Amino acid sequence: GYDIIPFASVGPNETYDIVADADDIRQSRAWNWLDRVAGLDRRLRGGDLIAPVVRGVAGTPLPRPERFYIACGERIPTAHLQCDAPERELQWQVREQTAEAIAALVTTLQAHRAEDRAKWSRLRRWLAS
Repeated sequence: GYDIIPFASVGPNETYDIVADADDIRQSRAWNWLDRVAGLDRRLRGGDLIAPVVRGVAGTPLPRPERFYIACGERIPTAHLQCDAPERELQWQVREQTAEAIAALVTTLQAHRAEDRAKWSRLRRWLAS
């Protein structure tokens, strides 16, 4: 019965390139050996506690200077879904409405970022992705 508030952000994904994530690391020979010797998989919750290996500014672990653009959309009411077994089609309609609202927010934020980027210095544009 809670309203859904669509949320979107643009910018955080561009601060780093992910070189290897937890799945990549867990599939390596080194990981297999360390898991057998020290039980790393169990200790690191099946990879949940493994940070990704990232590349930022000029291949370093420093994040690229990106601005983050964040927006919240209009509320999507769900009170009409409060019953023992709401119709599946109605649930999918709300899901699609939410997905469309998020996609629209992302598009708006990307357009705003493109306008904003034109104001950045040449060095900052080069450092950013």
